[in-house]
Amino acid sequence: MLFRSDPFIVNGGLDSGGILLNGKMPALVSKNSARVFTTFDLGHGFGVGGGTASMGGRFTSNDDSVSLPAFTVANAVAFYRHGPWEARLNCNNILNHRYWITAGEGTDYTGQTVMPGAPINLSGSVVWHF
Repeated sequence: MLFRSDPFIVNGGLDSGGILLNGKMPALVSKNSARVFTTFDLGHGFGVGGGTASMGGRFTSNDDSVSLPAFTVANAVAFYRHGPWEARLNCNNILNHRYWITAGEGTDYTGQTVMPGAPINLSGSVVWHF
């Protein structure tokens, strides 16, 4: 018996273009992805953190004809905790890396639609833990 660890299509039949899908990689599924994030307590309720999110290359459709490149983005956080309250300021994609996050089927006129990932952005939140 052959063991295969990568995702693949079983009994996929033919797509609309007549391409046999059996054994092909499913759309938008990467072989590798990772997310690492850590925080550090600075004392007196303050803290900082950071990490990365990575996704390997993936095909935009089940026929494995077009692929999106792999990407890695860096993220950071600063926070303050007091009792059950916590305030956070997150900065995502701090290096403002340009990348493609996903793709979808377009119309008969547009073909594939490829969507960029978010540029550098800030968000804040206040949380009450109970």
